[in-house]
Amino acid sequence: MTEAHTIDPTTLDIVARSLTVPERLAILRRRPERFTADRTRAAALKDIWRDKLGLDRVDLLADRLADLGMTEGDFDRLVGALDVEAVEPADHASWSGLLDAALARPVDADSTRLPDRTYFGRGDEQPLPFEHAFAPWIDEATDRLAMRLESISATLDPDILRTEQRSLVENLAQLAQDAMSHELRITKLATYSGNDLALGFLAATPPTTAYTVVIDRVAGDGRRAWWSQYAALARLVAVRCVAWVRSIAEIVEHLGTDEVGIAERFFEGRDPGPLVSISRGIADSHNGGRSVAILEFESDAKIVYKPRNMGID
Repeated sequence: MTEAHTIDPTTLDIVARSLTVPERLAILRRRPERFTADRTRAAALKDIWRDKLGLDRVDLLADRLADLGMTEGDFDRLVGALDVEAVEPADHASWSGLLDAALARPVDADSTRLPDRTYFGRGDEQPLPFEHAFAPWIDEATDRLAMRLESISATLDPDILRTEQRSLVENLAQLAQDAMSHELRITKLATYSGNDLALGFLAATPPTTAYTVVIDRVAGDGRRAWWSQYAALARLVAVRCVAWVRSIAEIVEHLGTDEVGIAERFFEGRDPGPLVSISRGIADSHNGGRSVAILEFESDAKIVYKPRNMGID
């Protein structure tokens, strides 16, 4: 894994099309000439806003836009085409670098076979939906985590790493569920005949040809083209991967920094042993994907990790 110095044009286009309203508005303020007004799209969107927000008077919508610092003329340009040259990749470096690297990773040699990774379902484990589609993302995030841990001379137990990788796959699958299901549905219709579809519905193990085609499209050599259709999703996935790397690295780093204090404060000076488990999901994530976790050590000792200052608790 290497950090790209020049971002790929497709990645830059994804970044541009995934910008939030405040981000586009900031560019509009700096470089209005880079926008092309789209009054037709703006009118359609404003009709949707009026309907969803119950704004039955024109002036109420104008007031709502004013709250965002916009006039209706600004909105016409805001939702129009944006010249990607107006987008500064450095403004989105926290996630655009991982996005670019994940889309540029080498593909598995045989596109007719599903990728094979240690973090995919094995044995009696239930496969995660579309888990194979996220191999480039998980691989890139894992490489970045390894580099982060190496920089602080730390390691992570392989079983913990696999559990965290599986958790990330599950999270990404939830984010991409609608897009992946739609892709599989249209691919099945294009791949199978009516008899094939009937047999697939009746068979205990449906044919996987269409699924393999989808995985190659999403994670194979042409994946840039697929993800460029889902710019907002690509951003969400990249942001989640960045948060995953940061949150795990911070737990390991804080444990190393506070090792002596933890032993003295919680375990009467005894070394609890190496970390063997990180259990998250006991509270909502916040502040960039950070969340409360229960850390278990080799001695069966446990502590609750909170990723913020405890002074106010």
